[in-house]
Amino acid sequence: MLACSPQLNVTILLQPQVAAWALGRGPLAKPQLPFRAFLAFLAAPAQPAVRPGRPTFAPSLPVAATKVVCLAATAHVLACHALPRWLEGVLQSVALFLFTSLGMEGAALVAMLLSGGGPVLAAFDRPYLSTSLSDFWSRRWNVVPGLQFRAALYDPICGLPPAGQTTAGSTAGRPHPPPALWRRLLGLTAVFAASGAVHELAHWYLTYHFSGLWMAFFCLQAPLLLIEAWLHTLCRQARIHLPRIVRTAATLLLLHCLAARLFYPDMVASRAPARLLQHWWPSALGPSICAPAALRG
Repeated sequence: MLACSPQLNVTILLQPQVAAWALGRGPLAKPQLPFRAFLAFLAAPAQPAVRPGRPTFAPSLPVAATKVVCLAATAHVLACHALPRWLEGVLQSVALFLFTSLGMEGAALVAMLLSGGGPVLAAFDRPYLSTSLSDFWSRRWNVVPGLQFRAALYDPICGLPPAGQTTAGSTAGRPHPPPALWRRLLGLTAVFAASGAVHELAHWYLTYHFSGLWMAFFCLQAPLLLIEAWLHTLCRQARIHLPRIVRTAATLLLLHCLAARLFYPDMVASRAPARLLQHWWPSALGPSICAPAALRG
């Protein structure tokens, strides 16, 4: 997800968190969460690490410094060199990843300090190693808003109970029966449409007009995830197991192809990461970074 002004970013990221809490869902609704931690995570776009097996945030000054250096280098290349549009799109995405991960790590650090040092969920987990679309969106790429949207939208639409609770269709110790296909499609579409709306709002904030393509990029993920699950079932039934490197390459290639058609063009045209960097770091990057390289000679 994009990050704009501090006020807009925090407001956007807290909406699903508050909605999930109001519905009695999500980690903030857990009674064992201390009140201090509740206030900390309610005030910051971060999430407590309550699910086993998910990576937790660990502050690291060398890692943060490396990301800052890489971000500055990427911004310099984008600002000072005329590049092919596909390469400019890739570098804009790299800059966006570095910028967003630094912002989410800063929010995680604030939440950790305010909550008394409790574990905080890591927002990113090496997305370049994703082996599927499901792996990318649910476990590796900015999972904090994804989990919040799931608790506020997907689970209620699919009739799934909050974590740790059971319904008439399930018993203690047994998983809830899978939702119907139409419910899954509707729930996934709602989640990605909400994420697309957030990105469209960020695009409007930077350019004063909506993209439309960014919404299409996110809404396409819902049917693609269901198709991927169906293909996974077929491969399992046929006892076909693709090597991890093949699955990773196919996932990244698919995401790149979709982004090249639906995400990169407007990101390159609006120079979104450059504008964000100019907003947050004007003295270091200078006013020329938001001008296309061709106009700077």
